[in-house]
Amino acid sequence: MKKGVLTAMVLLCSIAKAGDFASTHKSVAMIWPDIVFIQGADFNNFNATIQQTRDQVRQMLMEEFGDTAMPMVMMGADATSLAPVLANILLTFDQMYEIHRHDAFAGVPQSLDGLFKAAFEAQFTRYGIPESARKVAFVRDPSLLQAAQEGRRAGHPMATDKAVQAILNVDYVLYGVVSVADGAGNVSITLTLENYRSGEARTFSAGGEIQLAVQDLAAALFNFFQGQEYQEWKNPQPQLQWIPAAPGTGDVLAGTAKIACKSQGARIPFARELIMASATTQFHEGGIPILAEHEKFVVADKQRHNEQYYYFTDGQQYPGGPVRSAAGFGTVIARYWCVKGPVSDDVREVENLYAILRKNSDPEVAKAIEYILTQMGDYGANPHYVESFADLEAAESLLRSKGILL
Repeated sequence: MKKGVLTAMVLLCSIAKAGDFASTHKSVAMIWPDIVFIQGADFNNFNATIQQTRDQVRQMLMEEFGDTAMPMVMMGADATSLAPVLANILLTFDQMYEIHRHDAFAGVPQSLDGLFKAAFEAQFTRYGIPESARKVAFVRDPSLLQAAQEGRRAGHPMATDKAVQAILNVDYVLYGVVSVADGAGNVSITLTLENYRSGEARTFSAGGEIQLAVQDLAAALFNFFQGQEYQEWKNPQPQLQWIPAAPGTGDVLAGTAKIACKSQGARIPFARELIMASATTQFHEGGIPILAEHEKFVVADKQRHNEQYYYFTDGQQYPGGPVRSAAGFGTVIARYWCVKGPVSDDVREVENLYAILRKNSDPEVAKAIEYILTQMGDYGANPHYVESFADLEAAESLLRSKGILL
């Protein structure tokens, strides 16, 4: 093996171990400028074909043959001698269709390359991002581009020294597949961004009119690199462990849900706990799947009445908010989750306020409690009292004067 080639291979191996897909440890990530697009499937033709049965295809061909041959036979031509001629005509039609279909795609890869780069650069102008703030760019090294072009023309890779230079300068390559989506000229484009050192890849896709699809892809790649990095979502309830309803369980009575949770050494959650877990989603630690619309869940909340309460996912349409008792709903069956772990201080504080509200008939106390609940943003807070006091201290002062300490 030649020494130069060995050096290049060792260098490539050492670089492949460094960094990861998200970070190139460079101020500006570099993408190789040639974007290779290849022709994918013609889904429109595929769908039309598979929807035809064998008998339908046979009937269609017979009708084509008959429509062409019958007038000629009626004019005195021999049908037997016409058959090979007509068969060749049909084959020619099919061949011409394939040629035209191929011609229609000719030049598309090069056009997509140019369209994509123009749309990508337009994003920097659109959002007013200066050159100094760029996080990604296509390689602009003339010597590298010339070496690659000369290698392609000669039918062999670029020289070893240029290959090493490319390895040092380039972080990513782009390639894509464009497929015909339907008969209206819409396409489906899949674009892959690959970190060729680590082998990791990210895929973006778009569909529709070809120009619009390319713009969507360019915007997606731009957002991937230029978008702000935000702090990862942290588990807001690390003290809790969630347990789904018993297998095969649908909507049940609240009592059944409580028994099921108790059997797991768990409890029914409060609405705040349930909502926060759903906002976290099952894709983050401490989360559960997003609660479905038009559902109700058994919760442990107690508000103004000592009754069983439920969380209605579409509860904003009801007066009083999403956490409601069964009043007005008859016998309620609902879904449920179980949870293990201590109740947080903020949930205990809200529950304590409602307990005071249930036990005390003094309208001044009720007004102060209702005001505090509005300031805490509780789901059941009565907005009528939002301006009853100047601030929280005034409301708490009134409660202290009544002998109530929070």
